[in-house]
Amino acid sequence: MTGVLIREEERRIAEQHVVEVIFAFGIPASVKGYHYLREGIIYAVLNPLPLDSLTKQLYPYLGRLFHKTGSSIESSIRRAIEYLPARADEEILRSYFGVEYAYNEFWRPSNSEFISVVSEKVRVDLGRMAMWRM
Repeated sequence: MTGVLIREEERRIAEQHVVEVIFAFGIPASVKGYHYLREGIIYAVLNPLPLDSLTKQLYPYLGRLFHKTGSSIESSIRRAIEYLPARADEEILRSYFGVEYAYNEFWRPSNSEFISVVSEKVRVDLGRMAMWRM
């Protein structure tokens, strides 16, 4: 039973951190894809996936969770990510995605790039937090 409680605590902490990151990117919670994106990043934080597994594992998982098709999940996430160039702070974008953002104002990461980069950074941040708790 202890393993379940640890897993729930991990999810709660990951969810809190992911929500903070998504808001820092300027993606409003009112956008339909926000909830899919949030759950997708949390899933990727707790279950690291290779990039090629996104369409095979993540979208069907989110589809079952939200009772939608994988393609509607994918397009909704894409629409949420389209908010990045207009609303996100340039320094935050650079800290996550590097200098390629600085050279193209119309740049937008792909769904898989955004989810993998954000989930990896959140995973690293949570690992640092866990080290300090010991």
